[in-house]
Amino acid sequence: MLILRRTFLDRDVWQYLIAAQVFLVAGELAFTSYASVYGSMNLLGHLFRVASVYFFYRTIVVAGLTRPQDLLYRELKQNELSLRRREERYRGLVEMSPDAIFVHPHSSSSELHLPIR
Repeated sequence: MLILRRTFLDRDVWQYLIAAQVFLVAGELAFTSYASVYGSMNLLGHLFRVASVYFFYRTIVVAGLTRPQDLLYRELKQNELSLRRREERYRGLVEMSPDAIFVHPHSSSSELHLPIR
């Protein structure tokens, strides 16, 4: 589910969430295979759990509290970047066109028209 929704998340947030889940799964696998309470697999499971909690902390608290505007306005920034790219593309098309191009004054949309030859 997280992989399908990664376009809606900031790149750092997405990486922290993936790392947290990987360490969480690794910790659970280590816990299922330990033989002694004082064994190395039990210690490893706890270390993986601590790493998982750290990455969840980085995702929720640090990114959410130190950069909330980045998380809130991410979609707006993406739309603005897409609009700028399209504007540059069409500006180049209009500037390099050998034919005359005009905007019809009575059109409700901003469509470019080539004159009738």
